[in-house]
Amino acid sequence: MSKKTTTKERKQLKKEANSGKRVAKGKKALLVLEGLVLLALCAVVALVLWKEKNPGVKLLAKLFPNEEDAISKQVALAENQSWSAEDLIHFDEEGKAFLEGIEAPLSGPELTDQDQVLIERLPANARYYKKDTNRPDQVTITFGGDICFDDTYTNMGFYRDRANGIFDCIDEGLLNIMQSADILMLNNEFTYTNRGTPTPEKTFTFRSKPENAFILFDLGVDIVSLANNHAYDYGEISMLDTLEVLDLLQMPYVGAGRNLTEAEDAVYFLANDMIIGYLSATQIERNEPPDTKAATETSAGVFRALNPKRLEERIAEAKQHCDYLVVYIHWGTESVNQPDWLQMETAPKLAAAGADLVIGDHPHVLQGITYSGTTPIFYSMGNYWFNSKTVYTGLTQVVLTRESVESVQFIPALQSGSTTRLLDGGEKAEVLQMMRSLSPKVQIDEDGFISQ
Repeated sequence: MSKKTTTKERKQLKKEANSGKRVAKGKKALLVLEGLVLLALCAVVALVLWKEKNPGVKLLAKLFPNEEDAISKQVALAENQSWSAEDLIHFDEEGKAFLEGIEAPLSGPELTDQDQVLIERLPANARYYKKDTNRPDQVTITFGGDICFDDTYTNMGFYRDRANGIFDCIDEGLLNIMQSADILMLNNEFTYTNRGTPTPEKTFTFRSKPENAFILFDLGVDIVSLANNHAYDYGEISMLDTLEVLDLLQMPYVGAGRNLTEAEDAVYFLANDMIIGYLSATQIERNEPPDTKAATETSAGVFRALNPKRLEERIAEAKQHCDYLVVYIHWGTESVNQPDWLQMETAPKLAAAGADLVIGDHPHVLQGITYSGTTPIFYSMGNYWFNSKTVYTGLTQVVLTRESVESVQFIPALQSGSTTRLLDGGEKAEVLQMMRSLSPKVQIDEDGFISQ
């Protein structure tokens, strides 16, 4: 993956684009022409600079061989204009040939001889990505809960009305933590598509314009989970579009796929001579048949693990190929801050199978933390940036070295009014005390660091 753009840089690009639009609107014909020429020149410069930072832009330049087309896509993005689904997911034969000829990792830092040694440990056809880290002696992995970019939801309306987009929705303190993480993971609980029809009789169905996937880069996201009960909301086509959009933008995902093999596959990151693995599965929709279809040998869907036996097998297999294994699981009961019987029954099985860390989501509220052996279990991270409701949330941050787990920390935050902000002072202390009451078997200090 490429270097993350800073909040300041992206804010400045947004302001420049908005400024260009305001100037162009009020001019007469000649001034409009001059403004457009200037905007085009600025767009070319911006494209060159952004290509160095945004892997999606690099790939778009390949998929649209006509340079003018590639630049127009970037102008449209800078002006917050919409792309059609066809722009993103139906590309020409040259673009298809380019994708088919690519081998993982799709982009990112150059592989070293040591990386090649690590790659030899991976299974054949593994999806892997090299990550540069902030420090040569450790890797910081960070996790949040549920996000939703559904275009009809209040938080996305708030996003569209803000001058600085997502930078006015997530406060600078949180963004700094997210963007400085070596690997950041969130739950992508919606589809990226303009197609399909909503699942009949389902109360909530979510979809987002494909271009909204670029928000993930603004947030500093490195990998998303698709193992949730909204990844199939507009039918199989919506899931296939989601997979294709994320592939196009080189955004790693776990927990869903075009078939069972892909849905069950782990994703691996090479970082500081370590291999960090990620798996994801869902236990939600306990009815049969579920609205969110399980992947099969021949059809797209999620990695469904209501019976966790297959997930346990995949954990044991993936652990053979990595130094540290994360399992991100969609489970539990909505709006309940205590884990349910299935969570408590499943968690120790995942740890025994080889999971080094278990991160849960789906309840939309925070739940407690415990350990199974030496494996931390975060039962639910709650909503992160999902809607306008007021709920406590936060980030989990784990610092790894080649020899050990350096630290495990919960960082309190608050989602409210379509924004999410970092907490400090009395508010931070209140959330940490709540987490202590929900987590009687662990110690949580005043900074959120967790120990057994």
